[in-house]
Amino acid sequence: MKAIIPAAGMGTRLFPITKFIPKPLVPVVGKPLLNYIMEKIEILSEIDEIILLTNVHQNSHFMNWSKCFRWGKPLRLFPMSGAGLVNELLFFAKQDNLIEDFMIILGDTLFDWNLDSIVNFFAEKKESVISLYEMDDLDKITRKYGVVVMDEDRKIITYTEKPEHPQSHYIDAGCYIFTEGTIEFAHDYLKTINENEKTIKSIGHFIQWLVAKKRLLGYVHKGTWFDIGTIDSLNDAVQTYEQRLSFFFG
Repeated sequence: MKAIIPAAGMGTRLFPITKFIPKPLVPVVGKPLLNYIMEKIEILSEIDEIILLTNVHQNSHFMNWSKCFRWGKPLRLFPMSGAGLVNELLFFAKQDNLIEDFMIILGDTLFDWNLDSIVNFFAEKKESVISLYEMDDLDKITRKYGVVVMDEDRKIITYTEKPEHPQSHYIDAGCYIFTEGTIEFAHDYLKTINENEKTIKSIGHFIQWLVAKKRLLGYVHKGTWFDIGTIDSLNDAVQTYEQRLSFFFG
C-alpha cells in the first residue's frame, strides 16, 4: 500500500512563515512538521512506499529536506502545478497506474496517535475509512473543518465541509485509507463542478460528494490533534509539545 502525503499547498494563512518555507516543513519543537508524519508511517509494515505531492514552485525545498533525512521506506517526490488536491490525486493515479488500496495523510496535520489502529480497522472491515477526531467545542468547529455524522456501525451518514451549524463533534482528522478503485470516483466528481472551482475544491468537498456514492466508515482516534493551518494553531501545537518535553526532561 502507498501512503500519499499532499504537500502542495502554499500555506497562505501561515504567512509570513511560509513565504520562505513550505508549510509541511515548518519546524515544530526542533523538527519539521512533515517528520512527525513520516515517523508515524515508518512503523507501518503495510506501507511499501511514500509519495510526497509537492508544489513545483517549492519542490527544491523538499528535495533539500529529503537529502537531510533518511527513511526506511522508499520516498518519491511528485511535483504538482497547484491544480487542486482532487485533480492532483487523479493525475498521480493516472501517471502511476494506482490500482491498489492507498492511504492519504494531509501534510499539515499533527497528531500523537499511532496509525496502526486505523490500518487494522481497515484490514478488518475491508472498506474505506476516514480518521476522525472528537472536538468538544462546537464553536471551534464552525466553518473550519469537515464534520461527520455516523450511525452505530460507524458508517458515515453525512459529511459536511466546514458547516455553519455543525451536526456532530466528530471532525475529519486528515487521514484516509481508500479501497482499490476509489480514485475512479474522482473522475465523476470533477464532472459535477465547473472548471473554475476545481482548484479550490478540497478533499473534504470530494468526500462530501462521495458519501452518497460509496460506503465510508469513520474511525475515531483518541489523543491530541492539530491542523497547522494558522499562526494560532501552530503556536498551540508548539506550546503543547514543548510542555510534553518539559514534563519528560525537566
